[in-house]
Amino acid sequence: MNAGNGILAWQPGGQLLAVVGNSGSLPSVAWIVEPGNAALGRMISEFAVDTRIRGVTWSHDGTSLILGRQRRESDVVLIELRRPPS
Repeated sequence: MNAGNGILAWQPGGQLLAVVGNSGSLPSVAWIVEPGNAALGRMISEFAVDTRIRGVTWSHDGTSLILGRQRRESDVVLIELRRPPS
């Protein structure tokens, strides 16, 4: 996993970490990582190369991520995780 110019956000309760990478030359990506066990990390989203993620936070219940995305226009993206985080 290469986060490039990354943004981090702890899940409520501190069990998982959202890692968003903005490398500039590769697609921006969002990962969920269990600190201390990076092998269990999973990519949850990939955005076009010209997309920049400007912020990330978890929902209060820890089941979704909210990202600020900028491409030609800015918007907010809600990523509902298919399986609840541990």
